[in-house]
Order: sequence, then C-alpha cells, then structure tokens
Amino acid sequence: MKKLFSFLIFIFLISCVSYAANEVRTTDICAYINNFPVAAYNLNNQTAVYASNLKNYGFDVKWNPDERRVDINLSDKEITGTDDIVYRYDKDAAGRILSGATETDIVTYVNGKLTESFNINNYTVIYISALKEIANVLWDGEKRIANITVPSKNIKDFEPVPYKYDFDVEVPMLENTVDVKRIGTEKTDGSIIYKYDGEKIYLEQVAKYITLMKNCGFACLDDPSVPENEVAFKKGSVSAALYLDGNILCLKLS
Repeated sequence: MKKLFSFLIFIFLISCVSYAANEVRTTDICAYINNFPVAAYNLNNQTAVYASNLKNYGFDVKWNPDERRVDINLSDKEITGTDDIVYRYDKDAAGRILSGATETDIVTYVNGKLTESFNINNYTVIYISALKEIANVLWDGEKRIANITVPSKNIKDFEPVPYKYDFDVEVPMLENTVDVKRIGTEKTDGSIIYKYDGEKIYLEQVAKYITLMKNCGFACLDDPSVPENEVAFKKGSVSAALYLDGNILCLKLS
C-alpha cells in the first residue's frame, strides 16, 4: 500500500465553559513537564495535578503530619515520568464530572510560597500554575497544552498524548498520531465512525498508529477476511477498523 492521504494540520478549538465550584472534570488539555506527560484534570476551570505525582517529575514532595503541611521543591533527581499511559480526553468527552474536590486544612507550599490546594479522595491537588514558583509554565491555547519547563532537569523528545475515547476501553484518536483533520462523526447502532479529510497516507504513519493501538492493548488482526485497504484491531469486545471510503479516511469503533 502506497500513499493514501496527505497531512493536514489539526487545530484544537478553544472552549470557554464554566463549571460549578470544586468539581473535578475530564479535560482535553494535556500537560507536560520537560516533555514528560503528566495526568491533568479540570478543577474550577484550571488545570490541576496531584501533588504526589510530581515526585516522578523532578520535584521533592514532603508531607509533615504534625503541621499538616505539604512542601513542594525541586529535587536532585532526574525526571522519569510514569510507566502508565497518560491520556487526554477527546473534546466530546471533556467536562464530565469525575469527583468532587473539598477544601482542606492542609497547607501547601511551592518553593516556600503558600499556594491554594484541595483534597480529592484524601490526596492533595494543586493548580499547575502554582509551579511557576519553580519552573516556566506556558499555555498553548491552540493545541490545548500546558507546558512546564524546569531548566535544570533532563528533557525528552516531545510525543503527543493519546486521546482516551469514551468507550469502556481506551481507543487513541487518529488525529493525535498523524496530522489529519476530522471532518465528521457518524453514529450507527453499536458503532461510531470518525471521518478525516485526506487524500494520501504514508505507511510510516499507519505503522505509528498500529504501534499506539498495540500499546493500548489492541491486537492488529492478520486475517484474510480483512479487506486490503483496511487495518483492523480488536481488544476484548471492542473492534476498530481504519479504512478508506473514497478520499475519506474512516476510523470505525464498535
């Protein structure tokens, strides 16, 4: 199979939605610390992270039970990130309530400066903007990315965070792997088809998506019944198929 579609730049639209106070919601925003992805949430219309997660990102997080105090400072360790896959939610699945956040008597300091913090399931959560006391914090509204840079720490090559599809399993969205523009969505009984604009596709990009699907637990079906212009995947009871319909590239999930 040769070229099937040409690259188009996918631009994320900026949404301005207001939610009730102290509700933890899914977000289509992804956060990076020196290009290592870190799990992020929408809390009071701001991007928030668990303080304890920062231990793997070059920060020292200490808990003082007597003072009920959390101190976050730079550590002498390099950034390792997490072994778990960090997902971002598709725009259609963003804004859904995950849990509630409560006010806490725990005080949290970042580089010695008091910062606002919350309790979520007995874990301390802070706004990612609080890290500006230690690192450079930049917001890319077009790409929906929060970039945190710690100059003194190791940095890795940037890799897009895969989307988490709102099925009962995770299905990465195609536009996160190759630069194509989604032009429509078609829902049928028991399945959904994402449609993309493109006339050419490169084998290298198909291979990259197949690798990502495998990393998410899908098997790539090597079955004679699968059409020549289709790549099929299976994970449990969920099936996915990538195929061409004229000049439209389709990703069907069922």
